[in-house]
Amino acid sequence: MRPNSEILLCQLYQLGINKWNYEDIGYTHINSKNELILLQKDTNQEVIIVPIKQENEFAFDSEEAIQFHFNKDYTLSFQRREGAMKIWASIQNILKDNNAEDSDSIGLSPVSETNLVAILETMNNMIQHGSQTKQLLQNYLINKKVKKIRNL
Repeated sequence: MRPNSEILLCQLYQLGINKWNYEDIGYTHINSKNELILLQKDTNQEVIIVPIKQENEFAFDSEEAIQFHFNKDYTLSFQRREGAMKIWASIQNILKDNNAEDSDSIGLSPVSETNLVAILETMNNMIQHGSQTKQLLQNYLINKKVKKIRNL
């Protein structure tokens, strides 16, 4: 389990034809993969696992329920507003972090006359280092094979 994650009791409802149908009761948990999980109250079995992403359309009704769309429309109804607000704050933080720019990602820039030289130099360096690594690995494998033959 994720440190400091909230585990709160709530009921799961699924939207049917013009009404919300009761599905199950259980405990919510947000895991390290940023998934909202509902564990069945009596068996602790996973009832639903929802990735916390914009496309799942999370919404808070400002009272005690969090709605989302995951193949179908669902609502988690909490016992108290404070519980729903804690989970909602966690969801909002995750969604905000998901939208933030990843500092480790590679940005793609269009090729122009000004950056073409730098791009070509970088590619040549990568090829050169790749060739050196390949040569070192081949030498290692050849030496290992020669030692093995000598030991026979």
